[in-house]
Amino acid sequence: MRSKRVFVSGAFSSFTSEIEEYSHNLSRNLASSLLENDYRIVNGIGRRFGTHLIGYANEYLAKQGVKDIEKHLIVKPFVGNTQAAAEEKYRSRKKVIGQCGTAIFVFGEMSENSSATKSGVMEEFEIACEQHKTIIPIAYPGMVSEIIWEKVKGELTRYPYLEGRIDLLTSVQSPEFLSQIIIHILDSVQESM
Repeated sequence: MRSKRVFVSGAFSSFTSEIEEYSHNLSRNLASSLLENDYRIVNGIGRRFGTHLIGYANEYLAKQGVKDIEKHLIVKPFVGNTQAAAEEKYRSRKKVIGQCGTAIFVFGEMSENSSATKSGVMEEFEIACEQHKTIIPIAYPGMVSEIIWEKVKGELTRYPYLEGRIDLLTSVQSPEFLSQIIIHILDSVQESM
């Protein structure tokens, strides 16, 4: 069951129409593709993107007449701004990601002062790497996911399931195409288990 759980990490606070529209389209396509292919979505309600993803996942499940939504959509919010909250968020992230087989990364805002705070998306990436999860980054220009994508591409031998596919995992691609590629990657990892 763990291998069918997919942690989807992403957040942004920008209100540009371009990122907002892309987030809605990616959320809609990714949620329906994952659920349609019997994957479980796990999310920490990252700012804006998380609410889009959860909303479209709920919409898809409702249209399918699914009653036990919590079997398909697991929502674990990571909230708070104090030091104690940061430590609790880290522990919660480790636990939640530990229950998943894969982690997808998109968006993630750059911190103005990187020494003081770390992006939740980057922290989740580091945890997923420590736990040897299947990592799928989607590069979005100027966002943390672009840095993650570059790191993964630079160490591609650690991610053999992405060979021949990493260059397709960018926001240049349509959300529909990205969702199809992600399902192909997930299915190939499932088959190799």
